[in-house]
Amino acid sequence: MKHSLVFWAVGGILLTLAAEQFTDWDVLISNAFFNADERSWLISYERHLQLSPLFYGGMKAFVSAVGSIAAVITAASYGYSFLKPYRQGALALVLGTIIIPSAVAFLKDATRIYCPNQLAIYSGIAPYIHLFERYPAWFHSVHPPRCFPAGHPTGAFALMSLYYVFQTPRGKRNGLLFGFFLGCIASGYQMLRGEHFLSHCLISFFLAAALLPLIYRLAGQVLRLAASLVRRSKSTFSAAE
Repeated sequence: MKHSLVFWAVGGILLTLAAEQFTDWDVLISNAFFNADERSWLISYERHLQLSPLFYGGMKAFVSAVGSIAAVITAASYGYSFLKPYRQGALALVLGTIIIPSAVAFLKDATRIYCPNQLAIYSGIAPYIHLFERYPAWFHSVHPPRCFPAGHPTGAFALMSLYYVFQTPRGKRNGLLFGFFLGCIASGYQMLRGEHFLSHCLISFFLAAALLPLIYRLAGQVLRLAASLVRRSKSTFSAAE
């Protein structure tokens, strides 16, 4: 995955932010998922409880499991030589499932944007504003909003790091597409619930895409540092003898 992807992803972020700020495309899209007469989303709360084991809680558990397996591969690569080619990619996957969701969590706290189902235009209480606008002076929230960028799809998009784990071009492509489509499924599910606008999900995707090459480089630096520390420890131990 070339580092030019970082610039492409940053461009996607800027374009999405501009569209969010100067148009109402988010609302126009989400209107298709909301039944104004019944005041309900295509995936109601009751339906969500039924689907959660697959599309919500189950997906979170799956991402955690993949990250855990990657951690095991990273550690095992020091004992099994056939796993050594996968070491940096596996560590990048571990770091990706940690760093990318953490970055999104930080932005969610900083942006203070409500979810669609919390907005007055969708039978909620909060006024709809764009990202760089202020809430009206009359509006006071008891609970700080935390809906931008989208959190749930982020873990799935982080699995695009599988690109670095596989060694063949076909494997890399399939790993990348797997994370991408899993993130799209998670994004669509949250949009149908009224949990996120499209822009929320796009920012999560582009942010993940921008961070992936940087995280892979970080994984390489961590491994080199670890190897250096091990060599120094061995030298110190040998000198002490």
